[in-house]
Amino acid sequence: MGWETRQRGGRYYISKRRIGDRVVSRYVGCGEYADLIAERDQIEGEERLLAKQEDNEQRMELDGHIAELDAYFKSVGDHIRLALNEAGYFQYKRGEWRHKRNGG
Repeated sequence: MGWETRQRGGRYYISKRRIGDRVVSRYVGCGEYADLIAERDQIEGEERLLAKQEDNEQRMELDGHIAELDAYFKSVGDHIRLALNEAGYFQYKRGEWRHKRNGG
């Protein structure tokens, strides 16, 4: 989005939007009307940027919580494995837990 100066010497505001893989330019105009539209587009762009930053902050916070939970569940799994091994169980082919036989 921006202002373009044409050969005739006038300044014109052109709004550009992405549609799929293409960028489509739309002539908005010149003068006060174009100034208002340009200001509105700038405010909308800043709002989108702020929303994106907030989303990134929330995502980073959630990633931290997920990492904490992963560490907690790994610790719990390690404790369960240790307790089952001490109780005489073993894990068959990384699957179910089986009790060891006494005689053999």
